[in-house]
Amino acid sequence: MLQAFGNYKEKEAAIAREYARKIEDAEKEGRTNEAERLRREAIQKQAAAAESELGKDDHFKTFFKHTEKQAPENGEKRAC
Repeated sequence: MLQAFGNYKEKEAAIAREYARKIEDAEKEGRTNEAERLRREAIQKQAAAAESELGKDDHFKTFFKHTEKQAPENGEKRAC
């Protein structure tokens, strides 16, 4: 299981190490479907860690809050 790590780079490295081991074990045992599932899961975990890290940054929060206010409600593209 992943431990709590201090910064994003440590989390990313821990996820990579953990899943590399799991994928290697699955491939050695011929479980190719599980290995592929684990690859996708590792990508999702790394993306979640990155998103969590970005959520801590007040500059990003301010930027995205500002852009959300400018985005049209119905999803149509606006002419510039």
